[in-house]
Amino acid sequence: MQQGELLTWLGRGDEGAEWIRRAMRLNPFHPERFWSHLGRALFIAGRFAEAIDAFKHLAQNDLTQKAYLAACYAETGDSSAAARLVAEVVAAQPSFSAAAHVDTLPYKHDDDRARHRASLLKAWFKP
Repeated sequence: MQQGELLTWLGRGDEGAEWIRRAMRLNPFHPERFWSHLGRALFIAGRFAEAIDAFKHLAQNDLTQKAYLAACYAETGDSSAAARLVAEVVAAQPSFSAAAHVDTLPYKHDDDRARHRASLLKAWFKP
């Protein structure tokens, strides 16, 4: 699983998702958080609909996961779902901004960080 997460932050989302899925197969009783790791890897890979499906396996999404979901929905053209999630995130954390959020993530490459920020802006998070 850690290999998958590392590959995700290195910008190799497809490979990261493959490693995370392998870990999930090897341990069918894996922790629920593996779904979040898979969702992030798929997001980085640009596979937004699949990322949404992964995040939906979580019993409850935290603010970071909701932000990822909002960005995924925006990228798939579901602006109403994106807006609902943006509202939930901002209600819980009024100071949330795309730039501040993405700056906390351990991306190796600035272009991955920029794409993530652009997806959050597309969902209508404040810059």
